[in-house]
Order: sequence, then structure tokens, then C-alpha cells
Amino acid sequence: MSHSFGYIMIPFMTLCWVLAWQTCLVEYKRKMAGVQYPQMYAEKAEADNSKTAYVFNCANRAHQNTLEVLPVILMSTIIMGIDHPVVAAMLCEIFALSRVFYTLGYMKEPLKRVRGARVSSLATLGLLLGATKTSLNFVLNIVV
Repeated sequence: MSHSFGYIMIPFMTLCWVLAWQTCLVEYKRKMAGVQYPQMYAEKAEADNSKTAYVFNCANRAHQNTLEVLPVILMSTIIMGIDHPVVAAMLCEIFALSRVFYTLGYMKEPLKRVRGARVSSLATLGLLLGATKTSLNFVLNIVV
């Protein structure tokens, strides 16, 4: 593991800030829409009749989706970072920043999330491929 492995801390912190921003956004939109805890989303009829409830649902969904994929991003960044820390850090940073565009697009109109989703999906694929390569190299070096 090289000294460059520390570069991974930068995108990890970016992810922390993005998640904190998404959390604040969801809380603000929840309050504006009047959605009470423990309800996860505004009801369909409520969201159909209220722009603020609809936007809350979209913001909440963008946040949830980011949390759903986060373990894959973190694990693959760490594993890929063992052999390719700078590339892993760059891909993770691209993922983190693309989630801002994903969230903002989603809140405008769900289909507008696609550009951010494509970029984050490509970064995710790069991380998965890099982590798989690193893992296989490790196993093959032990076996051989």
C-alpha cells in the first residue's frame, strides 16, 4: 500500500459533506411539506396535490438512493485504492460530486436526475472493475 492511499480521504470527506447536505435538504423539505415522523414519504395523493410534498419525496428518494449504493462505493474505493489510490480517489470524488447534480435534478423533475445518475454509475462501474482487478491480483499472487 502506497503513501498515496491517503488521497482516498478527500473523496470520503466529500461524500460526508454531500450526505450531510442531502440530510439537511430532506429535513427542510419534510418540514415544508408537513410530513410527520415516522412517515418516510408523503402519501401518493398528498404528493399528487402538493408540489412541496412531491419535492420532498424526490429529495428523500435521492438521499435514500445515495445511501443504498454507499457501501459499494466505500468498499470498492478502499480495495481499488490498495493498488491504484489516485484513480480510486478520483472515481470516488466523481461519484460524490455527481450525487449533487443527481439530487438537484431529481428535485426539479425525476427524469432530470439521469445525467447525474449516468456519471455516478460510470464512476461506480470503474470502482467495481478496479476493485475486482485488485482482488484478483491479490488472490493470484497468493496462489502462484
